[in-house]
Amino acid sequence: MRLHRTWGRGRQPATLRRYLPEFRVYAAWQHILEEQGQAAAAEELAMVLAERGNIGPAYAVAKLYLLLDDFPRRREALAGDWADSTPGIVASHSGPSEASGPT
Repeated sequence: MRLHRTWGRGRQPATLRRYLPEFRVYAAWQHILEEQGQAAAAEELAMVLAERGNIGPAYAVAKLYLLLDDFPRRREALAGDWADSTPGIVASHSGPSEASGPT
């Protein structure tokens, strides 16, 4: 798979791994929260990230502590955006109702 920059030169997908590791950390945190019903501690999050192959200084426990405070706020903001946008998406794709019968 090859991704292209705006000026047409290719970029390898492996290059994208270095961009914003916070998104990988948040995705792991979100997965743990949904699976276990409670937010993960930094140590547990570091173990899950290591199992997924995310290792290095960006995923050190000390750096994870700094990110954990922001994740509940981010989750609420994303959930609010999803809830606000869902009715519009559903309404624009819904067809005629079967319950209404023939007209």
